[in-house]
Amino acid sequence: MLKILREKTKNILWIVIVAFIVTIFAAWGMNMKTGDSNHPDVESNIVGTVNGVDIDRIIYSRNLSQLYDQLEKQRGKDYNPSAPEKYMLNNQAWEMTIQSFLFQQGIEELDITVTDKELVSFLRNNPHPSLQEIFTDEEGNFNYQEYLKALSDPSRDWTDLEMWGRATLPRFKLESLISAKASVSEREILEQYKKETVEVKAKYISIPFEEMSSYEPTENELEEKYKDISEDFFETEKRKISVIEIKWEPTDRDFKEVRKSMAEIKSEILEGADFAESARNYSEDKTTAINGGDLGFISKGQKSPEFEKAAFLLKQGEISDPIRTESGYHLIKIEEKKIVNGEENIHVRDILMEVTPGYETQDSLSTLIKNVIEKLKSTDFQAGAEAMGLSTKEIPPFTKNGFIEGMGYLPNLSDFAFNHNVGTVSSAIQSETSVYFLKIVDIIPEKKKSFEQIKDQLAKRIKEEISEKNGFEKVLKLRKNALENSLESTAEKNNLEITETALFKLSNPPAGFTSNSIFTKACHLLPLNTLSKPVKGNSAFYLIIVTQKTQPDMSDFSENRERITNELHIRKSRQAFSEWYSETRKNARIVDLRTRILN
Repeated sequence: MLKILREKTKNILWIVIVAFIVTIFAAWGMNMKTGDSNHPDVESNIVGTVNGVDIDRIIYSRNLSQLYDQLEKQRGKDYNPSAPEKYMLNNQAWEMTIQSFLFQQGIEELDITVTDKELVSFLRNNPHPSLQEIFTDEEGNFNYQEYLKALSDPSRDWTDLEMWGRATLPRFKLESLISAKASVSEREILEQYKKETVEVKAKYISIPFEEMSSYEPTENELEEKYKDISEDFFETEKRKISVIEIKWEPTDRDFKEVRKSMAEIKSEILEGADFAESARNYSEDKTTAINGGDLGFISKGQKSPEFEKAAFLLKQGEISDPIRTESGYHLIKIEEKKIVNGEENIHVRDILMEVTPGYETQDSLSTLIKNVIEKLKSTDFQAGAEAMGLSTKEIPPFTKNGFIEGMGYLPNLSDFAFNHNVGTVSSAIQSETSVYFLKIVDIIPEKKKSFEQIKDQLAKRIKEEISEKNGFEKVLKLRKNALENSLESTAEKNNLEITETALFKLSNPPAGFTSNSIFTKACHLLPLNTLSKPVKGNSAFYLIIVTQKTQPDMSDFSENRERITNELHIRKSRQAFSEWYSETRKNARIVDLRTRILN
């Protein structure tokens, strides 16, 4: 009985939460201007615009729901995203929405249409992923002939497939038109083949940059360096805000209600209900509920003080009264006690109920937030807060997406602060534990750092440059000696070690190097048996001689030419489309109305 009541209560609370969100959205839509002074007031169902075209909230919400569904499939139904993950998902859904609008606008601009003949051809050659599963045989192979046969069956309803094709094919044609500009030359094909197959073998000596830890630059050197590179060192732009915080937290009444529910569960157990089954039904500790609340054996120091104080006083088989901890309320049962290495261990089962804002609390908070919104529309931020019995808090300057002192990581607040002007007041911005209203108090622009602020960095830079210069001068002398004599004699004379590599491809460099390193690329570019010029690495110079280089097998090249051509074409096509989209996105007029302003 209690389980049914709690399930109904949870449903009611969820309805209240949804009602709260709808109330806030409705309030946002009441005579509120956007951050763009040229943009008209909008209703709450519009979350933004792309080049003047309104984005309906339903479209954005659908994309967000799709991302949550994907995350649920990957992590399980009980997975609850963290605040940073929710922020990331919201922004990802926003970008998906913008992308779909820009694609549609590109399709219209290029006057791309779809004929019935094109649609049939597209559907025949591009089965929807869900249909690929249906027409897969027991061995996991897609039965293309069965698919074509079904596609030609007039008794089947392919309306949904047709709608999918008509929505997908225009974008496919858009991508094809833009990617058609990508071409692959014969030289590029051959060079790619060489990168994949040619191997080189090299010998080299490395000359590390000299350590300059004992060198101390003079004040004049530091000042001169500051004049040269001070433009590279800036204090990031910051924002200063004033905040009203309304904590989304339970009241004493909520704690009393949960304690009462826990007392009822204990009564059911004392009347004959199984503790483990009750844990499976009621416990909100998802990791242990499935095992009947079994925590296994614990010793002192493993749980919270409140939990242990109650648990270690219980006798075997005894059940505690509801115990309050930071997690909520617990019912504890001791299954067994034993002494291990002179220390008492207890086998514990636990039922946990978290304390969250109940129906009346949420209703009160929703009403309060709605009243604050109305008050701040017509009143000064400070005066509005005071009129509602709330306080404001001045937050020290912070950087974009940085840690907000006294508040933590709240990217939604940071986004608002960095997208509006001084004096702008936000509507309600909700985090996991609070609802915030904020006013932008000051914008502190990016500025060049002072000499004193970067003095240590200047000294480090001078030391690095001297170290590199000395190393370069040394390696030039060594190279001259090696040219006049040999690399071996030069290495021996200067107590340097010659390292020899095995044959290696560009994609499989020797230990200590990456395929993108200057050393690896130099080895593949150098002529055979020729001493290189100084090759600068991250912390050393190299003198290299390539001693062996394989030649491309042209018969094998002929066999791989088509594959390489296709791979290069796909790569360049994707790059062309990516560049088109990046340029289109950069030039688009995008207004984000997901978070509204009050004045």
